[in-house]
Amino acid sequence: GSCLSCIDILVYLYWVHLKIDPYNPKDDNRDRLILSKGHAAPALFHVLAKRGFFSKDLLTNYGSDGSLFGEHPPAPKYLAGIEAATGSLGHGLPIGTGLALSAKKKKKRFSVYVILSDGECNEGTVWEAAMFASAKKLDNLIMIVDFNKWQATGRSEEILSINPLADKWTAFGWETMEIDGHSFVDLEKCVTTRK
Repeated sequence: GSCLSCIDILVYLYWVHLKIDPYNPKDDNRDRLILSKGHAAPALFHVLAKRGFFSKDLLTNYGSDGSLFGEHPPAPKYLAGIEAATGSLGHGLPIGTGLALSAKKKKKRFSVYVILSDGECNEGTVWEAAMFASAKKLDNLIMIVDFNKWQATGRSEEILSINPLADKWTAFGWETMEIDGHSFVDLEKCVTTRK
């Protein structure tokens, strides 16, 4: 479910929006995408393979001993297209915030995209990074919450309610939009109408 709830977001970003070249995955001016919800790594692996970052044939050993493809994204040096090892919930936004701040300081023109799960919004590091990004006016940082309403052990609402989620992000100083994450039209509005 975690993979299916974000696959359209990944497909839209990698085929339509990201400034990224699979044949030059370390280009200093590339956009960066951090899949903070690392448990959806199989979706990212398939998108990267289909986009040409590595051979689709490599995916046949997914889950095998010695495979490059683990339960979560590996360290960037092991697999083209991976910007950060993630999986410990709540760390993707702080990593993205650091990359966005670095870009500003170095006067680079790339953007950083972070995909969070709704369950991650229970983590304090998410809100610390949200405050920091807002205070530093990191307009090159785009965060997408995959609000699929599930966590590892049940419904998000039953475990620790985070509603109204959009209002919380707005209160932290973020320009916030609620969209259908399976609609390319809505995703286009989201990533192109920001300030």
